[in-house]
Amino acid sequence: MPLPKPTTGETRSDFVSRCMADPATKEMQGTQEQKVAACESQFDAKGSEDSDIEAKALATPTLADQGQVEAIVATLDTVDRDYDVIPRDAFPSGAKVKMSSYDHSSINALRYGPGLPDQPPVGKGAIFIEGDKAIFRGQYFMDTIAGKEAFLTAKAMGAEQEWSFGYRKLQVDRPSSELAAKGAKRVLSKLGPLEVSPVLLAGGVGTRTVAMKAASDEVKETTPPVETEAERKAKQATADMGQKMALIGSTLGRR
Repeated sequence: MPLPKPTTGETRSDFVSRCMADPATKEMQGTQEQKVAACESQFDAKGSEDSDIEAKALATPTLADQGQVEAIVATLDTVDRDYDVIPRDAFPSGAKVKMSSYDHSSINALRYGPGLPDQPPVGKGAIFIEGDKAIFRGQYFMDTIAGKEAFLTAKAMGAEQEWSFGYRKLQVDRPSSELAAKGAKRVLSKLGPLEVSPVLLAGGVGTRTVAMKAASDEVKETTPPVETEAERKAKQATADMGQKMALIGSTLGRR
C-alpha cells in the first residue's frame, strides 16, 4: 500500500501529520524518525511522477518446512483495492524477484528515499503468469537466521498472512470507460517486478494460498543456520545491554 500524496495547497506540516496517521505509514517498519523522513520525502516529490517504485499488496502464501512458498499474488485484468488494473501482459511470466522479511524492507530506500535504509533480502523467487493469475513461487534463505525467522513468522501467521509485490512503473495509462465505470483509476500497463513481501494489509483481490511442500521426515538439519556479521553484532549489543541492566538491577531493591 503506497504512502499518501500531498494535496493541492497542503502545507508540509499538515501533510506530514496526515501521512504519519495513515495506515500505510503505520504499517512501515522503522523508527518514528525514519517514517517522518519518508513522509517528508513524499512531500518533496509532490506534483510529480518521478518515483516509479510502488508496491502492490496482494497474497496469502503457502509455506513449507523447506522454506518454499507458492501464492497467488494478483488477479489480472481486474480492478483491485487500490483502484488499479494490471493487464495480463504487464510483465513477462517468470520475472525474478527478491523476497523481503516484511513490508518491502529490502526496497525501503527505493520507495521512500534514503530515510529508510534497505534490509538484506531473506529469499528469492519468480512471478509466473497462469491464466488471469500471477503466482509467486519462492524460496526462503533457510541457512541464514534472518531467512529462517522470516519463514517461521509467515508460517505461524498461516492463512491470515497477506503478501505484496513491489515493482517499477514502466507505463501507466488511463483506464477505458468500461474500467473507469468499475472504479479503476489507473492501468499499470507495464511493470518491472522487484520483490515480494509479507505485509499487514493486502490491496489485491482473489489472492490465496496455493500449495505447501513439507520437508521429508528423513531430511534432518545437520548444520545450524549461518549467523551474518550484522546479526552477530546485534546479538552482542543486546548481550552487552543485558549485562549493564543486570548491574543496575543489583543496586536496586524492592518491597
